[in-house]
Amino acid sequence: MNIGLIIGSLREQSYNMKLASHITQAFSDVTFERISIGELPFFNEDLETNGDPQAVQQFKTAVERMDGLIILTPEYNGSIPGVLKNALDWGSRPVTNSVFHNKQVGIIGATPGGMGTAFAQIHLRQVLEAMRADVLPHEKLHVSRVHELCAVAEQPNTFRYVDRYVQQFIQFIQNTKGVHV
Repeated sequence: MNIGLIIGSLREQSYNMKLASHITQAFSDVTFERISIGELPFFNEDLETNGDPQAVQQFKTAVERMDGLIILTPEYNGSIPGVLKNALDWGSRPVTNSVFHNKQVGIIGATPGGMGTAFAQIHLRQVLEAMRADVLPHEKLHVSRVHELCAVAEQPNTFRYVDRYVQQFIQFIQNTKGVHV
């Protein structure tokens, strides 16, 4: 099974990146691949008219070949980061052939704050559902005070909620594979 990881932050030492690193190490029976969004140009229909730029083509190809995606995102001003929204806008085009259509997607969000990306995840779920992605239903993972969690990363069970969420997402992919026509 191949699962893409899209990180909604470009910061090299982002907490969401640290959670993604944990995931790739914790699940040896699954291949995880980080799908970069930092090189994507701002979405512009004029660019699209002339054919997708190379970075966009690479992004879409990477998303397309994954069995599922986990998006790990911080919360910026009560919503999703612009760089993540830009990537989703590119991936949703053309509407008739979106690489996100019927793609299984899980959402994880981490922040040093106390709300744990609750608002960002609501907005992200709304965007993904408009794109007709299959978002893992009924499950949420809002990691608040993530800096404290990362400070004790070596201790057993530190990331147990992350691990449980990823297990549920893997099961979701297995249960829905081939369901869509």
